[in-house]
Amino acid sequence: MDSRLPLLDDEAMRQFLVNGYLTLQTDMPEGFNERLCERLDATIEAEGNWGNNILPRIPEIRQIFRHPAIDGALTSLLGPNYIMHPHRYPHRNVPGSAAQALHKDLTHYSGDKDIQHHRTRWAMVFYYPHDVTAEMGPTSILPGTQFYQEESHDPDNAERLLCGKAGTATVVNFDIWHRATANRSPQRRYMLKFIFARMEEPSGPSWRAENPEWLPPRNGVSPDKHEVVWRSVWNWHHGRGADTPEAASADVSALAENLRLLNAGSVSERRQAANRLGLLGPMAEAAIPALAAALRDADEPLRLNAGYALGAIGAAAIPALREEVRIGTEESRRHAACGLSLIGKAAVPALLSLAEEEDWRVRSAAVDALSEIGPATPEVVPALDRALGDPADWVRRHAADALGTIGKNAGAAVPALARTLMDAQPYVRINAATALAKIGPEAEEAVPALIAALDDPDRYTRAFAAIALRRIGTPAAQEALLDLLETARWCPITTIAKPY
Repeated sequence: MDSRLPLLDDEAMRQFLVNGYLTLQTDMPEGFNERLCERLDATIEAEGNWGNNILPRIPEIRQIFRHPAIDGALTSLLGPNYIMHPHRYPHRNVPGSAAQALHKDLTHYSGDKDIQHHRTRWAMVFYYPHDVTAEMGPTSILPGTQFYQEESHDPDNAERLLCGKAGTATVVNFDIWHRATANRSPQRRYMLKFIFARMEEPSGPSWRAENPEWLPPRNGVSPDKHEVVWRSVWNWHHGRGADTPEAASADVSALAENLRLLNAGSVSERRQAANRLGLLGPMAEAAIPALAAALRDADEPLRLNAGYALGAIGAAAIPALREEVRIGTEESRRHAACGLSLIGKAAVPALLSLAEEEDWRVRSAAVDALSEIGPATPEVVPALDRALGDPADWVRRHAADALGTIGKNAGAAVPALARTLMDAQPYVRINAATALAKIGPEAEEAVPALIAALDDPDRYTRAFAAIALRRIGTPAAQEALLDLLETARWCPITTIAKPY
């Protein structure tokens, strides 16, 4: 890690984990942003929006993401080996445009409907190359909603407009609810959206960490809201897995009162009670039946806290969580599988059993949960290897994603991942190529298949195949990339008007 980078401190990390965003101010060279706006105007008006190809079309944009403030923040959040995702877009909001609907890019871009991981593996950067006011249709977000599958109407998650001066960059959790607002001004508004991805699971802090203990950030959000969730994600960023013992941080004498509130309180009180029970960890074992029932509640924040609380209780909660994954609703299954993943090694036998169930939705949830545990037992990688051949697309997709999360320890699955690059479902192929990129040098055996994938009909499979070849780094992989560069090289000054 470059010690010269301005890494985030503990408070900034806590703010991001709770709110889902951080706003930075860059000091780009004088005239840079003005020239960039001129280039964007001229290019889009004459040629249309280049979308993913905006970076080679206007290569000066690279300077933005090399800026120390942005690089330092992304290194802090995603680790020192993060990559720029091949999807990028210059959003142009013209005068009179209507507001977008609130959305998650997860569901619109990738097609996922029921997958949600709360750990920081993807992030977006929204960059303004000019001053942006509320009237110009800035991007808005719902702070704290990166943990929610459903749109939140909680006042704590009230919509926030991301306004700012030229050079403002907001780093955003990929899963946050957001939208473009209506442009009521006479000026066009630009926002450059780039996505970045973590390539390795954290083994320790990648920011300026001083205090390893979780403390609520100084932002006015009550710790009772989701402290059991925030603390878990904080520990993961520190490289502390589910199997790392942690002392309870709440008063055990409050167990009876919180159980009463969980069963009979208001919605707000029930959310808080589930959170506090989670902070008790194994000492809240008596609350397992009530927390399991809460997994089917209509209120998503309560379900979220209940799933994390059951995970914090540990092995005693496995039977209840396993049964909910097996026979629960789509919503309760998601949170129950999350709870099993938080338990760690002790939950692996239950998840391996669920991965063999007849219902593909149960298998999918179990395989997805295994991705959060990693190679906790020798059986995990072989089970995921087998799941790559599952008849259900979602199971194969989650299996490839899980093997990528395991990374270099999933080397035994490289042959199966190489075959999966030929899968009929493009999102399975994307995850297989991404997994091979994360495995890195241990995936050398897949180089021929990755070279073939450079011609895949899906643009993102092609892109991640190239990233995988770069990270594998053998002479054959490098030669393939150089050959690709010769044929795919982009000349940014060649246009329709000036073809040669």
